[in-house]
Amino acid sequence: MIRVAVVGYGYWGPNLVRNFAANDGAMVELICDVSAKRLEAARKAWPSAANTTEYRDVIKSSVDLVALSVPAALHYSMAKDAIDAGKHVLLEKPMCRSVAECDDLIERAAHRGVRIFVDHTFVFTPQVRRMAAEAAGGNLGTLLYYDSVRINLGLFSQDASVTWDLAPHDLSILDYILGGVMPHSVSCTEATHFDGHHPNIAYLTLQYPNNFIAHVSMNWLAPVKVRQVVLCGTQRMVVYDETDPAEKVRIYDRGVTLAEGETERLHNALIQYRVGDMHAPYLPNDEALAVEVAEIAACLSQGKEPTADHRMGRRVVRILEMAEASARLGGAPVANVDQQFASENSEQTASAARRGR
Repeated sequence: MIRVAVVGYGYWGPNLVRNFAANDGAMVELICDVSAKRLEAARKAWPSAANTTEYRDVIKSSVDLVALSVPAALHYSMAKDAIDAGKHVLLEKPMCRSVAECDDLIERAAHRGVRIFVDHTFVFTPQVRRMAAEAAGGNLGTLLYYDSVRINLGLFSQDASVTWDLAPHDLSILDYILGGVMPHSVSCTEATHFDGHHPNIAYLTLQYPNNFIAHVSMNWLAPVKVRQVVLCGTQRMVVYDETDPAEKVRIYDRGVTLAEGETERLHNALIQYRVGDMHAPYLPNDEALAVEVAEIAACLSQGKEPTADHRMGRRVVRILEMAEASARLGGAPVANVDQQFASENSEQTASAARRGR
Protein backbone atom coordinates (compact mmCIF):
# COMPACT_ATOMS: atom_id res chain seq x y z
CA MET A 1 0.00 0.00 0.00
CA ILE A 2 1.53 3.28 -1.14
CA ARG A 3 1.00 6.11 1.31
CA VAL A 4 0.35 9.42 -0.43
CA ALA A 5 0.41 13.08 0.58
CA VAL A 6 -1.39 15.52 -1.72
CA VAL A 7 -0.08 19.09 -1.46
CA GLY A 8 -2.49 21.71 -2.80
CA TYR A 9 -6.24 21.23 -2.56
CA GLY A 10 -7.37 23.86 -5.07
CA TYR A 11 -8.34 23.08 -8.66
CA TRP A 12 -6.55 19.78 -9.37
CA GLY A 13 -5.75 18.54 -5.88
CA PRO A 14 -9.24 17.15 -5.15
CA ASN A 15 -9.00 15.03 -8.32
CA LEU A 16 -5.65 13.63 -7.17
CA VAL A 17 -7.05 12.80 -3.74
CA ARG A 18 -10.15 11.15 -5.21
CA ASN A 19 -8.20 8.95 -7.62
CA PHE A 20 -5.48 7.92 -5.16
CA ALA A 21 -8.17 7.12 -2.57
CA ALA A 22 -10.05 4.99 -5.12
CA ASN A 23 -6.98 2.97 -6.08
CA ASP A 24 -6.57 -0.34 -4.25
CA GLY A 25 -2.80 0.05 -4.18
CA ALA A 26 -2.70 3.48 -2.55
CA MET A 27 -4.06 5.42 0.40
CA VAL A 28 -4.20 9.17 0.98
CA GLU A 29 -2.58 9.68 4.36
CA LEU A 30 -2.11 13.46 4.37
CA ILE A 31 -3.56 16.55 2.64
CA CYS A 32 -1.70 19.85 2.78
CA ASP A 33 -2.87 23.33 1.79
CA VAL A 34 -2.14 26.86 2.99
CA SER A 35 -5.87 27.64 3.05
CA ALA A 36 -7.76 26.62 6.18
CA LYS A 37 -11.02 26.91 4.22
CA ARG A 38 -9.88 24.42 1.57
CA LEU A 39 -8.57 22.08 4.26
CA GLU A 40 -11.96 22.15 5.93
CA ALA A 41 -13.52 21.03 2.65
CA ALA A 42 -10.91 18.27 2.39
CA ARG A 43 -11.59 17.19 5.97
CA LYS A 44 -15.30 16.82 5.26
CA ALA A 45 -14.73 14.92 2.03
CA TRP A 46 -11.89 12.70 3.31
CA PRO A 47 -12.14 12.39 7.11
CA SER A 48 -9.67 9.48 7.21
CA ALA A 49 -6.80 11.65 5.91
CA ALA A 50 -4.84 13.93 8.21
CA ASN A 51 -4.40 17.52 7.09
CA THR A 52 -1.96 20.34 7.66
CA THR A 53 -1.12 23.86 6.49
CA GLU A 54 2.61 23.22 6.95
CA TYR A 55 4.60 21.61 4.16
CA ARG A 56 7.32 20.62 6.61
CA ASP A 57 4.78 18.23 8.16
CA VAL A 58 4.64 16.44 4.81
CA ILE A 59 8.43 16.22 4.65
CA LYS A 60 8.59 14.82 8.19
CA SER A 61 5.78 12.31 7.57
CA SER A 62 6.15 8.65 6.65
CA VAL A 63 4.40 8.94 3.27
CA ASP A 64 5.98 7.26 0.24
CA LEU A 65 4.80 9.68 -2.46
CA VAL A 66 4.26 13.44 -2.44
CA ALA A 67 1.85 14.66 -5.14
CA LEU A 68 2.39 18.37 -5.72
CA SER A 69 -0.58 20.33 -7.04
CA VAL A 70 0.96 23.78 -6.64
CA PRO A 71 2.06 26.61 -8.99
CA ALA A 72 4.94 25.66 -11.28
CA ALA A 73 7.19 28.23 -9.64
CA LEU A 74 7.10 26.12 -6.47
CA HIS A 75 7.74 22.75 -8.13
CA TYR A 76 11.51 22.77 -7.87
CA SER A 77 11.91 23.84 -4.23
CA MET A 78 9.11 21.64 -2.90
CA ALA A 79 10.08 18.59 -4.96
CA LYS A 80 13.73 19.02 -3.93
CA ASP A 81 12.78 18.89 -0.24
CA ALA A 82 10.60 15.82 -0.77
CA ILE A 83 13.25 13.99 -2.80
CA ASP A 84 15.98 14.81 -0.29
CA ALA A 85 13.70 13.29 2.35
CA GLY A 86 13.60 10.05 0.36
CA LYS A 87 10.10 10.43 -1.08
CA HIS A 88 8.85 9.83 -4.60
CA VAL A 89 7.20 12.86 -6.20
CA LEU A 90 4.40 13.51 -8.67
CA LEU A 91 4.60 16.95 -10.26
CA GLU A 92 1.94 18.72 -12.26
CA LYS A 93 2.91 19.98 -15.69
CA PRO A 94 5.30 21.53 -16.45
CA MET A 95 7.84 19.59 -14.41
CA CYS A 96 9.86 22.72 -13.54
CA ARG A 97 10.50 26.23 -14.80
CA SER A 98 13.85 25.36 -16.40
CA VAL A 99 15.90 22.43 -17.64
CA ALA A 100 18.52 23.25 -15.00
CA GLU A 101 15.93 22.70 -12.27
CA CYS A 102 14.80 19.46 -13.94
CA ASP A 103 18.37 18.18 -14.12
CA ASP A 104 19.02 18.93 -10.47
CA LEU A 105 15.88 17.06 -9.38
CA ILE A 106 16.77 14.12 -11.64
CA GLU A 107 20.25 13.91 -10.13
CA ARG A 108 18.90 14.12 -6.59
CA ALA A 109 16.27 11.44 -7.28
CA ALA A 110 18.89 9.09 -8.72
CA HIS A 111 21.06 9.64 -5.63
CA ARG A 112 18.17 8.91 -3.26
CA GLY A 113 16.75 6.05 -5.32
CA VAL A 114 13.29 7.60 -5.75
CA ARG A 115 11.05 8.20 -8.75
CA ILE A 116 9.82 11.40 -10.40
CA PHE A 117 6.43 11.26 -12.12
CA VAL A 118 5.04 14.14 -14.18
CA ASP A 119 1.28 14.63 -14.48
CA HIS A 120 0.98 14.83 -18.27
CA THR A 121 -2.57 13.53 -18.03
CA PHE A 122 -3.37 13.58 -21.76
CA VAL A 123 -1.02 10.69 -22.53
CA PHE A 124 -3.25 8.50 -20.36
CA THR A 125 -6.46 9.29 -22.25
CA PRO A 126 -7.90 6.54 -24.50
CA GLN A 127 -8.07 9.10 -27.32
CA VAL A 128 -4.35 9.93 -27.35
CA ARG A 129 -3.44 6.29 -26.86
CA ARG A 130 -5.54 5.34 -29.87
CA MET A 131 -3.84 8.05 -31.96
CA ALA A 132 -0.45 6.75 -30.89
CA ALA A 133 -1.45 3.16 -31.64
CA GLU A 134 -2.60 4.13 -35.15
CA ALA A 135 0.76 5.84 -35.77
CA ALA A 136 2.81 3.05 -34.21
CA GLY A 137 0.99 0.38 -36.20
CA GLY A 138 1.76 2.14 -39.47
CA ASN A 139 -1.94 2.69 -40.21
CA LEU A 140 -1.38 6.39 -40.88
CA GLY A 141 1.63 5.85 -43.12
CA THR A 142 4.49 8.34 -42.80
CA LEU A 143 3.51 11.13 -40.42
CA LEU A 144 3.38 14.54 -42.09
CA TYR A 145 2.05 17.06 -39.58
CA TYR A 146 0.32 17.67 -36.26
CA ASP A 147 -2.00 20.65 -35.92
CA SER A 148 -3.64 21.67 -32.65
CA VAL A 149 -6.08 24.42 -31.70
CA ARG A 150 -6.39 24.98 -27.97
CA ILE A 151 -8.44 28.13 -27.41
CA ASN A 152 -11.01 29.41 -24.91
CA LEU A 153 -12.18 32.55 -23.12
CA GLY A 154 -9.78 32.32 -20.13
CA LEU A 155 -8.73 31.16 -17.68
CA PHE A 156 -5.90 33.69 -17.41
CA SER A 157 -3.02 32.14 -15.48
CA GLN A 158 -1.46 34.33 -12.80
CA ASP A 159 1.95 32.66 -12.86
CA ALA A 160 2.55 31.57 -16.46
CA SER A 161 2.13 32.59 -20.08
CA VAL A 162 -0.43 30.86 -22.29
CA THR A 163 2.49 28.91 -23.80
CA TRP A 164 3.73 27.53 -20.48
CA ASP A 165 0.15 26.87 -19.38
CA LEU A 166 -1.33 25.15 -22.44
CA ALA A 167 1.52 23.96 -24.67
CA PRO A 168 2.61 21.15 -22.28
CA HIS A 169 -0.58 19.28 -23.24
CA ASP A 170 0.37 19.11 -26.90
CA LEU A 171 4.08 18.71 -26.25
CA SER A 172 3.45 15.65 -24.10
CA ILE A 173 1.04 14.23 -26.72
CA LEU A 174 3.68 14.72 -29.41
CA ASP A 175 6.35 13.20 -27.18
CA TYR A 176 4.16 10.14 -26.62
CA ILE A 177 3.20 9.68 -30.28
CA LEU A 178 6.76 10.21 -31.57
CA GLY A 179 8.43 8.07 -28.93
CA GLY A 180 10.40 10.89 -27.36
CA VAL A 181 11.88 12.34 -30.55
CA MET A 182 12.72 16.02 -30.05
CA PRO A 183 12.25 18.83 -32.58
CA HIS A 184 15.44 20.26 -34.06
CA SER A 185 14.02 23.80 -34.00
CA VAL A 186 11.15 25.73 -32.42
CA SER A 187 9.45 29.01 -33.35
CA CYS A 188 7.02 30.88 -31.12
CA THR A 189 5.12 34.14 -31.50
CA GLU A 190 3.27 35.58 -28.49
CA ALA A 191 1.10 38.62 -27.80
CA THR A 192 0.19 40.35 -24.55
CA HIS A 193 -2.96 42.46 -24.67
CA PHE A 194 -3.23 43.45 -21.02
CA ASP A 195 -0.52 45.33 -19.14
CA GLY A 196 0.86 43.48 -16.15
CA HIS A 197 -0.27 40.09 -17.43
CA HIS A 198 1.50 37.23 -19.17
CA PRO A 199 1.13 36.64 -22.94
CA ASN A 200 -2.42 35.48 -23.69
CA ILE A 201 -2.06 34.37 -27.33
CA ALA A 202 0.69 32.22 -28.83
CA TYR A 203 1.50 30.31 -32.01
CA LEU A 204 4.06 27.54 -31.67
CA THR A 205 5.74 25.70 -34.56
CA LEU A 206 8.06 22.72 -34.16
CA GLN A 207 10.28 21.27 -36.89
CA TYR A 208 11.09 17.57 -36.47
CA PRO A 209 13.31 15.15 -38.38
CA ASN A 210 11.96 13.66 -41.63
CA ASN A 211 10.07 16.88 -42.50
CA PHE A 212 7.42 16.31 -39.81
CA ILE A 213 5.99 19.62 -38.59
CA ALA A 214 3.76 20.49 -35.63
CA HIS A 215 1.79 23.65 -35.00
CA VAL A 216 -0.08 24.64 -31.84
CA SER A 217 -2.45 27.61 -31.57
CA MET A 218 -3.17 28.79 -27.99
CA ASN A 219 -5.51 31.57 -26.96
CA TRP A 220 -7.27 32.83 -23.84
CA LEU A 221 -9.33 35.40 -25.79
CA ALA A 222 -11.52 33.19 -28.00
CA PRO A 223 -15.33 33.42 -27.98
CA VAL A 224 -15.68 29.63 -28.01
CA LYS A 225 -13.81 26.67 -26.56
CA VAL A 226 -11.97 24.59 -29.16
CA ARG A 227 -9.80 21.61 -28.32
CA GLN A 228 -8.97 19.89 -31.58
CA VAL A 229 -5.95 18.00 -32.88
CA VAL A 230 -5.32 16.80 -36.43
CA LEU A 231 -2.63 14.17 -37.01
CA CYS A 232 -1.96 13.62 -40.71
CA GLY A 233 -0.16 10.75 -42.38
CA THR A 234 0.35 9.72 -45.97
CA GLN A 235 -2.29 6.99 -45.65
CA ARG A 236 -4.82 8.21 -43.10
CA MET A 237 -5.64 11.20 -40.92
CA VAL A 238 -6.93 11.38 -37.34
CA VAL A 239 -9.03 14.13 -35.78
CA TYR A 240 -9.25 14.28 -31.99
CA ASP A 241 -11.96 16.67 -30.81
CA GLU A 242 -11.94 16.85 -27.03
CA THR A 243 -15.23 18.76 -26.92
CA ASP A 244 -17.20 16.27 -29.06
CA PRO A 245 -19.44 14.34 -26.64
CA ALA A 246 -20.01 11.41 -28.99
CA GLU A 247 -17.07 10.89 -31.36
CA LYS A 248 -13.89 12.32 -29.88
CA VAL A 249 -11.67 10.44 -32.34
CA ARG A 250 -12.41 10.10 -36.04
CA ILE A 251 -10.11 8.32 -38.48
CA TYR A 252 -10.28 9.39 -42.14
CA ASP A 253 -9.11 7.25 -45.04
CA ARG A 254 -8.19 10.34 -47.01
CA GLY A 255 -5.08 11.88 -48.50
CA VAL A 256 -3.23 12.92 -51.64
CA THR A 257 -0.83 11.13 -53.96
CA LEU A 258 1.31 12.10 -56.93
CA ALA A 259 0.36 10.74 -60.32
CA GLU A 260 2.37 7.66 -61.23
CA GLY A 261 5.62 8.43 -62.96
CA GLU A 262 5.78 12.05 -61.80
CA THR A 263 7.46 11.65 -58.43
CA GLU A 264 10.81 12.82 -59.83
CA ARG A 265 9.43 16.19 -60.91
CA LEU A 266 7.18 17.59 -58.22
CA HIS A 267 6.61 20.91 -59.97
CA ASN A 268 4.92 19.10 -62.87
CA ALA A 269 3.29 16.35 -60.82
CA LEU A 270 -0.45 15.88 -60.85
CA ILE A 271 -2.00 15.72 -57.41
CA GLN A 272 -4.62 13.00 -56.95
CA TYR A 273 -7.05 13.20 -54.07
CA ARG A 274 -8.22 10.11 -52.21
CA VAL A 275 -11.49 10.44 -50.31
CA GLY A 276 -12.40 7.27 -48.47
CA ASP A 277 -14.44 6.30 -45.46
CA MET A 278 -14.42 7.76 -41.98
CA HIS A 279 -14.91 5.72 -38.85
CA ALA A 280 -15.11 6.61 -35.18
CA PRO A 281 -13.62 3.75 -33.13
CA TYR A 282 -15.13 2.69 -29.84
CA LEU A 283 -13.01 3.93 -26.95
CA PRO A 284 -13.37 3.06 -23.27
CA ASN A 285 -14.63 5.79 -20.97
CA ASP A 286 -11.66 5.51 -18.60
CA GLU A 287 -10.70 8.55 -16.56
CA ALA A 288 -7.15 9.45 -17.57
CA LEU A 289 -6.09 10.35 -14.05
CA ALA A 290 -7.32 7.00 -12.72
CA VAL A 291 -5.20 5.23 -15.36
CA GLU A 292 -2.22 7.38 -14.42
CA VAL A 293 -2.61 6.73 -10.70
CA ALA A 294 -2.88 2.99 -11.33
CA GLU A 295 0.35 3.11 -13.34
CA ILE A 296 2.14 5.06 -10.59
CA ALA A 297 1.05 2.49 -8.02
CA ALA A 298 2.28 -0.32 -10.28
CA CYS A 299 5.60 1.42 -10.88
CA LEU A 300 6.26 1.81 -7.15
CA SER A 301 5.07 -1.64 -6.14
CA GLN A 302 6.26 -3.69 -9.12
CA GLY A 303 9.15 -1.66 -10.51
CA LYS A 304 7.47 -0.88 -13.84
CA GLU A 305 8.66 2.03 -15.98
CA PRO A 306 6.32 5.05 -16.04
CA THR A 307 4.95 6.61 -19.21
CA ALA A 308 5.26 10.22 -18.07
CA ASP A 309 8.56 10.17 -16.23
CA HIS A 310 11.33 12.70 -15.62
CA ARG A 311 12.63 12.22 -19.18
CA MET A 312 9.35 13.25 -20.78
CA GLY A 313 9.01 16.06 -18.25
CA ARG A 314 12.49 17.35 -19.08
CA ARG A 315 11.90 17.19 -22.85
CA VAL A 316 8.71 19.21 -22.51
CA VAL A 317 10.47 21.86 -20.41
CA ARG A 318 13.32 22.01 -22.92
CA ILE A 319 10.88 22.79 -25.74
CA LEU A 320 9.17 25.41 -23.57
CA GLU A 321 12.54 27.07 -22.98
CA MET A 322 13.18 27.12 -26.72
CA ALA A 323 9.71 28.60 -27.32
CA GLU A 324 10.36 31.29 -24.73
CA ALA A 325 13.68 32.16 -26.36
CA SER A 326 12.05 32.33 -29.79
CA ALA A 327 9.28 34.62 -28.49
CA ARG A 328 11.92 37.03 -27.17
CA LEU A 329 13.41 37.08 -30.68
CA GLY A 330 10.07 37.93 -32.26
CA GLY A 331 9.40 34.38 -33.43
CA ALA A 332 12.78 33.56 -34.96
CA PRO A 333 13.53 29.81 -34.96
CA VAL A 334 15.64 28.54 -32.08
CA ALA A 335 17.73 25.43 -32.69
CA ASN A 336 17.91 22.64 -30.16
CA VAL A 337 21.47 22.78 -28.84
CA ASP A 338 20.75 20.76 -25.71
CA GLN A 339 23.71 18.47 -25.05
CA GLN A 340 21.30 15.56 -24.59
CA PHE A 341 19.50 16.28 -27.87
CA ALA A 342 21.84 14.51 -30.30
CA SER A 343 22.20 11.27 -28.36
CA GLU A 344 18.50 11.06 -27.48
CA ASN A 345 17.33 11.82 -31.02
CA SER A 346 19.69 9.26 -32.51
CA GLU A 347 18.17 6.52 -30.36
CA GLN A 348 14.58 7.73 -30.48
CA THR A 349 14.41 8.45 -34.21
CA ALA A 350 15.07 4.77 -34.79
CA SER A 351 12.31 3.97 -32.30
CA ALA A 352 9.93 6.34 -34.08
CA ALA A 353 10.66 4.63 -37.39
CA ARG A 354 9.48 1.39 -35.84
CA ARG A 355 6.35 3.19 -34.63
CA GLY A 356 5.25 4.16 -38.13
CA ARG A 357 7.44 7.19 -38.94
